Amino acid sequence: MKRHHRILSIIVLAAAAVGLPASNASAGTDAWVLTSDSAPTGGAAIFDADHATGEYFYACDLDADGHWAYANFSWGGQSLTIRDYGEENGTCTESTAVDFPEGQSVLVTACLINKITRSLDYCRTALTNA
Repeated sequence: MKRHHRILSIIVLAAAAVGLPASNASAGTDAWVLTSDSAPTGGAAIFDADHATGEYFYACDLDADGHWAYANFSWGGQSLTIRDYGEENGTCTESTAVDFPEGQSVLVTACLINKITRSLDYCRTALTNA
């Protein structure tokens, strides 16, 4: 439960921030990437690197905007895609724990999936390290 509270806190702070970049990707820290649609932001991809049990990945649907959340994470020749069909209210779909070496680069992409056309819209990408 603590992890979910922390993830939702990151989303709330990110969505409320004015004039800040759409990601906090930096070495050795958690990373969040918001979709590029205008306020309110519709989705987020979150890389949670601060756990003894491994890294966690999230796709979060933040707005009732006719889209679902899509998140893709790529590292060391592998990738993981998560979709959240939560229809807003800050719901997130979480991956199982993934363990990889400290310092591993992770490419984090957040998009929205159009419910009608199934196209990926409003994508944004950032690079971070575990």
